[in-house]
Amino acid sequence: VLKDFACSSDKNDRNFEILLPQTQVLFNHLNSRLAEQERDNRYFSSTLSNLNSPRNDEFSVVFGGKYVTKPVSISGNLVSRLLKDNAFIYTVSRSKPHDNAPKNLIHMQSKNLTDDKLGKEEFLKVLNMARDKWEKSFPKTKMVLYFTLGFYKGETSCETNLVTARNFQEALVESFTDLDKKHWRVVVTGTDATRPNTSKGDTFDWKKDDTNNSESKKLLIPSYKLDRHNYFYALSKLGQFYIIASAVAQLTSATQQVKPTNEKFEPTIKKIEKYVELFKTGCKTFDLLVKYSSINNLVNPLNGAHPKPSLETDKTEENVLETHANMLIAGLDDISKSFDHIMEEEFFLRDYFMVAKGISICYTPLHATPWTEEAVKSTSCPRLFILKQLIPRLKNAISIEQAVALHFPLESTGHK
Repeated sequence: VLKDFACSSDKNDRNFEILLPQTQVLFNHLNSRLAEQERDNRYFSSTLSNLNSPRNDEFSVVFGGKYVTKPVSISGNLVSRLLKDNAFIYTVSRSKPHDNAPKNLIHMQSKNLTDDKLGKEEFLKVLNMARDKWEKSFPKTKMVLYFTLGFYKGETSCETNLVTARNFQEALVESFTDLDKKHWRVVVTGTDATRPNTSKGDTFDWKKDDTNNSESKKLLIPSYKLDRHNYFYALSKLGQFYIIASAVAQLTSATQQVKPTNEKFEPTIKKIEKYVELFKTGCKTFDLLVKYSSINNLVNPLNGAHPKPSLETDKTEENVLETHANMLIAGLDDISKSFDHIMEEEFFLRDYFMVAKGISICYTPLHATPWTEEAVKSTSCPRLFILKQLIPRLKNAISIEQAVALHFPLESTGHK
């Protein structure tokens, strides 16, 4: 597949409109090959088996998704999977409705979900409409809200992720206040970029064949994790997890004989918002944040567990900056671990809230478009540039099919 793409180079490669569809075809082939490998591997096949489990007891709302005849994104493929046997589906995105959408689907065009003034009302409109449809026509099903909205690139992506989550949080609390005894759940699309920097990755036992004589050995599954290169993206995605989980906890913990769980999320949310505000006001890169932290001698960024650096112990400016950088990473590491701990501790919350974990890089238009744009503009051999972006990431890549499957729980969480 890679060889065919490379050997198809011609003079039209400098034309973005011509090269982009060919790049997407390459991605489609790669996704197919990756899915084949995953189906044949025990580690991945356990997740993929759940992909085909009947979902006819589910009424779905997909924020950030739409129906297309040939989906190439995670959210598009999620919608296609849900359409196979779901009772009814609402999709919500900036796009216009499809002319030939299935009868069990309604698409709502919403252009302001990310707006800090108009977003809440747009979310609320969708939630109230979907809730009415669900209660009147499909009361015996489980209502599942899929929140797939996450932004990686752009100067405002970090703050946009938090604003969008806040809009959804406020709308959800207002719309679902009296639904604590109903069957509903929220699923948020996750990313391996939020995995703790100290995580070692998962392993699985690999055997050359299935015979008893075949020796097995442990293989490491490489994955992304939070680091300096994706710091603000990881920060804002963790912010989304905390914010939305807080809303779900607020709606559900009142029925439990425990202290409201949402109170456990709020202090961390405020810390995350503080650092996103720094991003908004000028610290657009991790290096700039490190310099700001050093100049202002910030102590214990994001949490209170790390020592204050000083010129007495770190004699050079370079050492001071490195110490502050390590503090920032360690602080975000703790926030990631803390979220996992809360979710493990508050078992009832897992009935209503889930982050789709294990989603590493997928070959979708989110990568095809910017890679092709840069290849056409800045290189003499566009296809070679694209392959150089693609090949090193194969060790982390999963298929879109696997990413969709990760949105479904592997085992019963208490819902009937």
